[in-house]
Amino acid sequence: MRGIFTIYKRELKSYFSTPIAYIILGAFLFFTGFFFYNILSYFSLACIQSMQYAQMYRRPPAPMNVNSWVVQPFFYNLAVISLFLIPLLTMRSFAEEKRLGTLELLITAPISNTALVLGKFLAAYTMFLVMLGFTFIYQAILFILGEPDFMPILTGYIGFALMGAGFVALGLFMSAITENQILSAILSFGALLVFWVVNWASVVSGGWLSEALNYLSVSTHFGFFARGVVDSSGIIYFLSFATLGLFLTGQALESWRWRG
Repeated sequence: MRGIFTIYKRELKSYFSTPIAYIILGAFLFFTGFFFYNILSYFSLACIQSMQYAQMYRRPPAPMNVNSWVVQPFFYNLAVISLFLIPLLTMRSFAEEKRLGTLELLITAPISNTALVLGKFLAAYTMFLVMLGFTFIYQAILFILGEPDFMPILTGYIGFALMGAGFVALGLFMSAITENQILSAILSFGALLVFWVVNWASVVSGGWLSEALNYLSVSTHFGFFARGVVDSSGIIYFLSFATLGLFLTGQALESWRWRG
């Protein structure tokens, strides 16, 4: 535990000692704010048009659910933004250590590979949670302006936190197998994109293959949480995703140790 905490403090400090954390956080807030504003504006326009239509034809206005119109699209946009930004958050974790030659010092230090991987993972995941925490502002605006259902918002954040753990773990693995930060980010984004859209192929598949592709898709499992459903298979999927990513990262470090 002491080794994990040592690496965790070192990594967290390194994020804020360079502009990268502030750039990523700024970009995240800009894009999430942009999408939230546009989604909310579209919802407001739809509500006005529904009222005008009801008055014109003397009918009750059609029900407009803020969770369906605003919360769900916001979470999906949040997930897509994360496909781009999390690779930037994890790209330097091991690639930069290799480039600077400091990874050799870390590996030969009295710290296990497990502590090294977990310390870096927790630091990157903390940064992810900090970014996610700022989006609570948007939910507060919804509660001020309307009466959204709380449970779909809660489950959406639970699903997003679980998904983020898997994304960060995969990003660490890609950083561990290369010495170039840009290449690490590209590989991470490519892998995450594949896991996000793999269920598209299920449309032209059938039987067990279609079911397998749907299960492998991140968007399939995240979709349940975004709609307010806590799916046990989704929890298992994301935890397995994160565990596999961390395991592969440890194996990559072990392989690098033997090659060195």
